[in-house]
Amino acid sequence: MPQKDVVAWSSMLSSYAQNGHLREVGSLFYTMPEERDQIAWSSIIAAFAQFGHIQDSIKLFKLMVLEGVEPEKGCVRTVLSACSHIGLLQEGWNLFVSMRDDFGIEPSREQLCCVIDILGRAGKINQAQQMVESFSFVPNAAELGTLLGASRLHFDTSCGRQAATQLLQGVDPSNSAAFVGLADLIFAS
Repeated sequence: MPQKDVVAWSSMLSSYAQNGHLREVGSLFYTMPEERDQIAWSSIIAAFAQFGHIQDSIKLFKLMVLEGVEPEKGCVRTVLSACSHIGLLQEGWNLFVSMRDDFGIEPSREQLCCVIDILGRAGKINQAQQMVESFSFVPNAAELGTLLGASRLHFDTSCGRQAATQLLQGVDPSNSAAFVGLADLIFAS
């Protein structure tokens, strides 16, 4: 019988992960006969993050880096998103800085949106707004919507109005969520 290669092992990891079998994912991962590559690491990190084991996914990310495997953009986005969901401001910010400085990864829009969300959930609305304003590109509905949501969460009507105005006057004039978010913000203040 032919021996499985790293691609086959990674496929098995993904299959178990998609079905929520994290114990089996961990067992397979640690018994892989070949060196674990970016795909294998990304699979296990995403599996643990997806099923709410965020601290474990962050530990696995750090272990991956310690073992000399450089993360790819999707893996970084997964960990940034995980940090956002449980409010790990410093951890998320450190990863964001590290992705460029240590790994040479230029931030994608999705990664920037995760950082806006991290800052926003932590109540750092001004920093989130400054980040949006510093983009070398026009912010899209996802980024402005994230900023609007953070403004709503922390009752920052000034920032929220500005984000909603940008959304409704240029980026996405038919965005009903922006109307609702702005209305909620105004009525809550």
